[in-house]
Amino acid sequence: MAKDTEVTVHRTGLFKLPPKKHSSGRHRSKHAIAKEQKGKVGIKSKSQPKFKNLKKLARKNRSSQIRANKVGKISEEKRKEGQSPINITIISLDEAFTSRKIVETFNLADEDAIIHVNEKRNISHLAVPRFKQRYIFFCPDTTSIISTLDFLRVSDILVILWPTETTNLNIAHSRLLDVITAHGFPPTFNLVSTLPASGKQRDSTRKALEKLMAPWAKDSRIYDLQGGSPLQILRQISTTRKVRSNLQKLRPYLITENVQIIKTEDNSDSFSLLISGYLNGAPLNVNGLVHISGCGDFQLSQVVFENDPHPLKQSKAESMEILRAIKADPLKQTQLDSEIIQDPMNIDQPEMDENEEKYAVPKVKLPEGTSEYQASWLIDDDYEEDDDEEEESDECDSVEDEDNGNDLHGTENGFCAQMEDENFSQNGGDSHSVVESATMDESIDLNDIDINDDHQKELFKKERENRQWPDEVEAPEGMNARDRFKRYRGLKSFRTSPWNPKRI
Repeated sequence: MAKDTEVTVHRTGLFKLPPKKHSSGRHRSKHAIAKEQKGKVGIKSKSQPKFKNLKKLARKNRSSQIRANKVGKISEEKRKEGQSPINITIISLDEAFTSRKIVETFNLADEDAIIHVNEKRNISHLAVPRFKQRYIFFCPDTTSIISTLDFLRVSDILVILWPTETTNLNIAHSRLLDVITAHGFPPTFNLVSTLPASGKQRDSTRKALEKLMAPWAKDSRIYDLQGGSPLQILRQISTTRKVRSNLQKLRPYLITENVQIIKTEDNSDSFSLLISGYLNGAPLNVNGLVHISGCGDFQLSQVVFENDPHPLKQSKAESMEILRAIKADPLKQTQLDSEIIQDPMNIDQPEMDENEEKYAVPKVKLPEGTSEYQASWLIDDDYEEDDDEEEESDECDSVEDEDNGNDLHGTENGFCAQMEDENFSQNGGDSHSVVESATMDESIDLNDIDINDDHQKELFKKERENRQWPDEVEAPEGMNARDRFKRYRGLKSFRTSPWNPKRI
């Protein structure tokens, strides 16, 4: 029975192979990656925005909040601006179609439009009730680049009329566009007077215009003024996003429409200037300064708010009444001083002499080999043209003839020769400079010098060193250097600071 209950185990043969391991291919398996990471978190997972992990309803609420904030910001900007008209500058490059004709074409586009024209200022007001929008058209003189730039600085839209008959602009128009490009274009509308009706001519004309506008225009879209609808162009202008420049964002600006001169009661030369117009840009501070083009900077006395002279609807037109007035505070007003007043006690602000160029520096004849630095230390009366080698040699000869039988004759000759040899060894053979320096000093006479006297010999050496190196000064014996040079205690630098060499 025992033999029947034993279990026999299958024995594998020679061709039995072990099971293959799992192969993940060229990439690593998830288990291998997790084993290497060991709980680490990737960098990309940290930098991902949080809203990506939000649910659908949360993402929808978040996008609606962002949209509401943007709409509120835009409405707040419009409320601050007070729904002022759109400033449009018109430049015509076509001599056959002037900017005035462009304004007339826009004025006749809508029958219900309200038109106000200011002939003195070249300004035209247009109110279109259909679009609930108002426009101000400026027609600057293109021959004056400065006046054109003044209008462009305060414009919201630039309208350019391009010529269709020519393929090249003249020099004046090209220069004007180059200057405007350098200062920056506001949003631009490219217009043409008419385009051909046929297809081939229309396409060729459009390609020629695009080639002509390429150096200056950013947008190649072209609007047909007479062939199309001017009213649609006005609608496009009203819906275009206004990209304001930094000057318009940071500073308030006003287009002058009416100017009045108010004389003072004391009948003096001064008067007040009353300027009216639409105020745009940043808030205006009544205590600050305003700049009038071509006139300068001025202070404000008060700012007056009046009714809108050009309303959207004619029925709402009211008389010009003062709604509110803000007067300037004299204690807080900005002064008109544009230059710093110099302090005479401050040495860092030297006063400039207007007649400084009239005083010419006198020319002094100097010996050969004298540098400019040494010449500034020399006295003008010491060096003259007559003090040359012949005069010095005659002086030595006169000493020999005068004391021919005296022992001093040998001493004098020996002294001169000794000084010349000593100078030859120091200066490389230029013995003339020592004799010249000795003879040019009136305080030293060769007849009074004793070669055996050490004191006189020391004086002669000091005088010679003073002539050779005039910029070096030694403190005398028995005196401290701080006492000798105490007058120069406030001098910043002996080398760079200006000083008088005669005060040594």
